[in-house]
Order: sequence, then structure tokens, then C-alpha cells
Amino acid sequence: MFAGKLTAVLFFSAECPHCVREIVTFDRLSNRFGGTISFLAISSSNRSRTADLLREKQIAVHTALDSGDGGKRIYGVDVLPAFFLIGKDGTVLYRDSGERGYIARERLFKRFTDEQTTFLE
Repeated sequence: MFAGKLTAVLFFSAECPHCVREIVTFDRLSNRFGGTISFLAISSSNRSRTADLLREKQIAVHTALDSGDGGKRIYGVDVLPAFFLIGKDGTVLYRDSGERGYIARERLFKRFTDEQTTFLE
């Protein structure tokens, strides 16, 4: 689904206030940058809690459940929210954890889309 595309991934929990604010920001950014970057939110909460949050906050970004925390193990996530930018070749080009807010993320996304080949320099 995301192979060959720039991708943004957010691991979150519906029970975490920082995660809730971050998923709202992530959804807003998906509306702005969705033509250039693929977005995937991954919830560590159960289906019911995740669905309630998405409905309450009117979140439309593509969201998956991380049953058994396998995704968190693969990406080495130990703190939520955790955020990743992944290059077209599948390489993780950027990662951080914690809440950053819309302006900080927007700047990062602009840089990511404008400077894909030199993003890490």
C-alpha cells in the first residue's frame, strides 16, 4: 500500500492525552500533504476505544490497530506518541516521540517533501 511512497506513520493510544492531540494534528496534516505523502496512524488501543476517538475527533486518516504491539516492536517504539517519516525505499528517515504540535510538524513535512533526497543532511 505504501511501497514506493513517502510515508508518515504515527503510533498512538486513545488513552494518552498527548497522543490524542497528536492524532488530531496528524489528521490535519494528512489533509494538507496527502497528495504527496501517505499517512498511517497505528493505534495501540483496542478497536472500540480507537473507533470512539476517531469518531469523537472526526479523524479521517487511515488508521490500523497494532494488536499485540508487533508494530511497536518492529519500529522500536517505547514511548507514545511516536512519529516516523519513511522514504520511498522504506528507510526510516526521521523519528521522534512526544507531542510536537501543528506548526513544528508542518515545517518538518514541508522540508520532507521539498528535500527528499537530502533530508538527513
